[in-house]
Parts: sequence; C-alpha cells; structure tokens
Amino acid sequence: MNYPAQPDASASRSAAMERIWMLGIVLWPSLLAACLASLLFFAAVDPLLLRDAGPRLFDELEREGGYALGFFFFWFIAACASTLSLYLARTLRPVARDALTSANER
Repeated sequence: MNYPAQPDASASRSAAMERIWMLGIVLWPSLLAACLASLLFFAAVDPLLLRDAGPRLFDELEREGGYALGFFFFWFIAACASTLSLYLARTLRPVARDALTSANER
C-alpha cells in the first residue's frame, strides 16, 4: 500500500528556525540602536516640550509615555533599516557569487 509522501518535519523545522534567526538578526541590533538613539535624543529634548509643540493628539501624554513613544519610534525606524540591510545582503549574495566566479575564470 502506497501512502502519500509526508513532508519532511526537519525541513519545516529548519525553515522555522531560519525565520526565527532572521527575526533575531533584525530585532536585536535595532533594539540596541533604539536604546542609543533614545539616550542621545532624550538627553537633549524633554518629552513634555515635544508634547506641547506637537499635535493635540498627545495632550494627555506624560513624560514616561513620551519616552516610551520615542523609544518605539526609534526601534521601528532601526528595525526597518535592519530589515532592508538583511534583504539587500541576502539578495546580493548570488550576484556577488557570480561576479567572483566569472572573475576567477579569467
């Protein structure tokens, strides 16, 4: 009796691990960059001054909320930059490999 082929569990597990690895590659450096950006930015700027100068949407925002909002903003921006870097590094590899192969054949 022939049973349908079962998907390889180790292949799906390794694909899931690769996704988790890539997520860590993006989120960890962006977290560190957000910490540094928040430290430098809020050393010079008080969140209450931003609240008073900004739109009325943030009227009820306290100082700690301003710090948190700024940190998550910086983390989002750093995560976008890190994701773009990872994307460019992964898509450049085959092109770079082809260029190296053709250079070695000369």
